[in-house]
Amino acid sequence: MTNKYQINQDYLVKFADWKNSKNENSVGFISEIAENSKNLFAESKFPTTKDEEWRFTNISNFLKSDLKPATFEDFASKLIPESVFQNSLKNTKSIKLVFQNGFFNEHLSSISNLNGKVVLGSVDKISKEKPELFAKYFNKSKNTKSTFELLNNLFAVDGFFLFVPKNVVVEMPIEVINLIGNETQNLLVSTHNLIIVEENAEVKVIFQSVLDNSHTNYHNYFTEIFGGKSSRIEIYDTEESLINKIGTTEIVLEENSLFNHFSFSLSANFVRNNLNAKLNGEHIEAHFYGLYTEKQNEHVDNHTFINHAKPNCFTNEVYKGILTDNSKAVFSGKILVEKDSQKTNAYQSNKTILLSDNARIDTKPQLEIYADDVRCTHGATVGQLDKDSLFYIISRGIPKEIAQSMLIRAFLAEVIDAIKIPELREQINHKVFFSLNQREI
Repeated sequence: MTNKYQINQDYLVKFADWKNSKNENSVGFISEIAENSKNLFAESKFPTTKDEEWRFTNISNFLKSDLKPATFEDFASKLIPESVFQNSLKNTKSIKLVFQNGFFNEHLSSISNLNGKVVLGSVDKISKEKPELFAKYFNKSKNTKSTFELLNNLFAVDGFFLFVPKNVVVEMPIEVINLIGNETQNLLVSTHNLIIVEENAEVKVIFQSVLDNSHTNYHNYFTEIFGGKSSRIEIYDTEESLINKIGTTEIVLEENSLFNHFSFSLSANFVRNNLNAKLNGEHIEAHFYGLYTEKQNEHVDNHTFINHAKPNCFTNEVYKGILTDNSKAVFSGKILVEKDSQKTNAYQSNKTILLSDNARIDTKPQLEIYADDVRCTHGATVGQLDKDSLFYIISRGIPKEIAQSMLIRAFLAEVIDAIKIPELREQINHKVFFSLNQREI
C-alpha cells in the first residue's frame, strides 16, 4: 500500500531540484516562505473523497500526472503570441499583464496611463522593491493552509501584484493573462497574486487562464485580496479551453467597502475554486456570482465560505450552471454569521439545468448563525429546461436550437447582466453558447 505521504515526499524531492533551476532572481521574501513551508507540507495530506470538503471531487488524475514544477526554462518556451490575447478585451482600453507558466512576461504586457501612485506588476520584482508592503500583506490573509496552498508556497515564485493607494480610481480594467503549457511536458504552474486596495480606492481586475497545448497541465493559484474602508473592487475570474485549475481566493474587506466577484467556468476540464471572504467591518456590501457551462466529462467544483464577522453587512451569492453530456458540477456554499454580527443580510442561491440524463450536480448550501437579528436564506434547485416554454417558443416557428438558447440566456441573465464591463459581458454571453455548441440569436 502506498504511503499516504509519498506524493508529498516526491514533491519535496522535486522542490530540491527545482530550487537549482528556477529563475535565479527569485530569492528573498518568497523563497523564505517556501523554506518555511517544507515541513508543514511534508506533514499535510492531499484530500480524498473521504474528506467531507472533497467528497464529490476526485483528484487522482492530479496525483497521477507526474507534474513538473514550472521553471524559468518553461518561461522561455515557444509561444504563439496570438493565443495570449484571443480572449482579451479588443474594443475597451485596458492594462494587460501576461504571465507565462508562472513568470511575468514584460514584453507581452502593456502597462500604461496609470496613476503614478499605483504599484502594478510582478510579485517577484515588487517584493524586492517594497519589502515592507509585502511583509504586511503577503501570505497574511489566513493562518492555516491546505496542502494545495502549501504546495503553492513551495513553487510560486511570481504572480500578479497590485497596490492602489487611498482615494485613487483605476479607470481602465486590468487584465491578468496566465498562459499555461509547453511543448513537451506536463507542468505544475504556481502563481501567488496579491491585491491591496486602500481606503476609497477603486479597481477592476480580470483574470484569464489560457491553455497553450494539450498536455495535462495544472494551474495552482493563490490570490489574496485586501479591500480597505470604502474601497470598490470588481474581480472577474475565467477558466476555459480545457484548463485544469485548483486554487484559492482569500478576501478581507473593511467597513463600507463594495465588492463584486465573478467566477466563470466555460468548458474547463477540471476546476476546483475555493473562495473565502471575511467581512471585517460594518456596512460592507459584497456580491458573488458564478456561472458554469460544462460538457463531455468536464468537472467544476465551487466552494465558497462567507464570514460575516461584523454587523450590518449584506452579501448576495448567485451561482448558475448548464451541464450536458457526462459533465459534473459541485457547489458547496457556507455562510457564517458570528455572534455579534446583528443586522446581517445574507442570501445564497445555486441553480443548475441539466441538458442530459448523465450530467450531475452535487450541491450543499449551509448556514451557521450565532446572531439572532439576521436575515439569511439559501437554496438550491436542479432541473431541466421548461418543456412548456420550449414548446411555446418552437410553436411560434423558432428552431429548437435557438429556442433552447433563448431559455438558457434567460436563465443565466441574473449573472451575465450583472457584469459591469460591457465588452466582457458580451464576450461571456457568446462564450456560454459556444461552450455548449449552441447558436447565439
